[in-house]
Amino acid sequence: MVESTHIEYGLKSLLLFGQCHDLSHSTPPNGLQLVLDRSKSGSETPDTGAESAEIQPDGSQQLTGSNQVVAQKESTDTVVMKTAGYWQLRANPGVWKLRIAEKSRGAEIYNMVEGSVGRSGKVQLSKKSLESVSKILVMKDFTN
Repeated sequence: MVESTHIEYGLKSLLLFGQCHDLSHSTPPNGLQLVLDRSKSGSETPDTGAESAEIQPDGSQQLTGSNQVVAQKESTDTVVMKTAGYWQLRANPGVWKLRIAEKSRGAEIYNMVEGSVGRSGKVQLSKKSLESVSKILVMKDFTN
């Protein structure tokens, strides 16, 4: 007799990842602190008498028996690795804002710019590269 076992897996979060480069020294910005956050719109005072909540496609929660959406702030942070400038952050699908941590040493030294890695392996700034405080990232699927 063959017995079967039912196993159910749940996905807790996905990872956004990337690389940072210090263009003035051609090295990774060792120890640079990055923050990924988003604010979910909704009611300031959710109905606390609700028995359960339903997760919407944008990550917000719809309370059962109520038309109010829970107001919630999501945030995660990391430090850039010295070896290759690699960073990774946990995130669920949605629109996120990546920025250098406020009031950190990195915020005093670095700015974010748009660029890509060329054939030579060097970072090339895009023609419309402007310094910015943050970058909008969209996680919409597994392949991104």
